[in-house]
Amino acid sequence: MKVSILIDSSSLMLTYSAGLLSDVIRWYEVLIPTSVYEEITVPDKPGAEYFQDLKKEGNLQILNSPAGLHLVKEEYKAELLKMGQGERDIMIHVLTGRGSFAVVDDLLAARFCVKCDIPFINALLLPKILHLAGVISLDEFRSSLSNLENRGRYSNGILARAKSFTAIDLEQFFPPKNI
Repeated sequence: MKVSILIDSSSLMLTYSAGLLSDVIRWYEVLIPTSVYEEITVPDKPGAEYFQDLKKEGNLQILNSPAGLHLVKEEYKAELLKMGQGERDIMIHVLTGRGSFAVVDDLLAARFCVKCDIPFINALLLPKILHLAGVISLDEFRSSLSNLENRGRYSNGILARAKSFTAIDLEQFFPPKNI
């Protein structure tokens, strides 16, 4: 059985443009809220038709908008309201038990994940995770990582932090090998 992940629009667009999304979909059940799907399928947006096809093929699972902020602890509501709709919906879904972890490239969402002990990564770590898990080759890892580094807006600190993670640090995000 695949591990379910919730992924934001920027991470989806980055993995798509880096040529990594097909590997992500092969190894994970990709869940996205309706708000994220609407963001990535705007007509004439790069990849819009591809994402529509993924949905039709059952490779993108679209989640209804979460039930709402009333399910979230009062102390988290103000922070959630500062996020974009897609990131907020992802955080609410994770807090209410959907998905094993989140893939977010948004700083507010990442900080929220840290505060709430929500397992998360950014898109930059996906090729490293897939390579360390033994499901993509070293060449695929290098190519995908280079593409993500060139397309993403990652600070030198984020790039250095991503390089410092070991297999032990990341194994909770590995896909199961028996797919």
